[in-house]
Amino acid sequence: MEFMTASQAAKLWNISQRRVQVLCAEGRIPGVFKLGDAWAIPANSSKPCDSRLKHTETATTDQILPLVKCELGLAFLPEPMARESIRKREIVQISLKENIPERNICMVYDWQHPLNSAARQLKKIILESK
Repeated sequence: MEFMTASQAAKLWNISQRRVQVLCAEGRIPGVFKLGDAWAIPANSSKPCDSRLKHTETATTDQILPLVKCELGLAFLPEPMARESIRKREIVQISLKENIPERNICMVYDWQHPLNSAARQLKKIILESK
């Protein structure tokens, strides 16, 4: 198994080295252990969710997948949008007992304003399914 330092994890997760050390000390990162004064963090570790966030509502679709990854709720997403996270086992796909009826999808947007990443991806999926 390969490991990374708190400094490397901080750069990877875009948080401070001190925050990584606190997460390690709190036992929030599975498989972490101390080597002398340094923390050894499994290289495949994901950034732990911020436990200070208790009540969260999503306003845009690009916020949904990160919340599901942090186990803060369930989401119904088009499979192509979640495929990579399912493959990496960051989330689990739940099969429904009943088939969802076929439906038509229409996307309306203002071409003068840029789309966020989730909207761009949805637009691509819609156009490819034609």
